[in-house]
Amino acid sequence: HQKEAVEAGYMAGRGLIHHPVAAGKSYVLAGLVQRCAVPSLILTHRKDLLYQLAETMREALDVPGMVGIIGDGKWEPHWITIGLFQSFNAAIKNYPKDVKAVMDKVQCVLVDECVAPETKIATPAGPRPIRLVQVGDEVLTYNHDKGKVEPKRVRATHREHVKKPWCKLRAGAYQLTA
Repeated sequence: HQKEAVEAGYMAGRGLIHHPVAAGKSYVLAGLVQRCAVPSLILTHRKDLLYQLAETMREALDVPGMVGIIGDGKWEPHWITIGLFQSFNAAIKNYPKDVKAVMDKVQCVLVDECVAPETKIATPAGPRPIRLVQVGDEVLTYNHDKGKVEPKRVRATHREHVKKPWCKLRAGAYQLTA
């Protein structure tokens, strides 16, 4: 399903790729970066995902020296840059020239973990809206090491109701509001 998602996303040029939790979205993002073969920015909202995505890009694309991080006190843009929304938001206000320099080079912007409250999550009892999933509930996840779907307990949830956009970013003629 990941290869099909990469190809569909690439051919469409923009859009939303909807995969359940632990279905390998990081690998889909890596595939899109590879397929586009242009300077890319991947935005996420949590530090753990920042580092997870950076590691996935380095390993999946075999480009250890071409992945940079913006966030968690670091401003290290590169050919592939993983960034935190919050860091970009602060930088837009405090260091607009630095943000412009990054965005002038970026030709592909991808966003990880855009999950609407009604997004269905696979559970052993059937699909369920993510807004109803609680710590301790079981969800179905894909275990890459075993190559199969298996249940796992939810260890934490993160809910943030955003009333206004965190930031607006431009890449060429395109604007991303997140």
